[in-house]
Amino acid sequence: MILAALIGCQAQTECRVFLGAALSNGVSPVEAKEVDHYAGDPVLSRLAGAGGDHVLLDALSQLVPYIGYPRTLNGLAAINEIAPAEG
Repeated sequence: MILAALIGCQAQTECRVFLGAALSNGVSPVEAKEVDHYAGDPVLSRLAGAGGDHVLLDALSQLVPYIGYPRTLNGLAAINEIAPAEG
């Protein structure tokens, strides 16, 4: 998830660091390529399908240090727009 976000933010230096760490910790080159492939897809839509707005909020909170506060606020706004209001 972090690697996909870094790819989406075009953070090349950080992406190289995380890719190296992922490969050193058991992620295969094929899996890493899949992350690159999915980063071009609507990643929030995939996460929403996996578990709804709570999964989206959890994912977004994990990404704050990597994508920054302004992008986090944009993500929260997007989640609020697509997630049904709980009542």
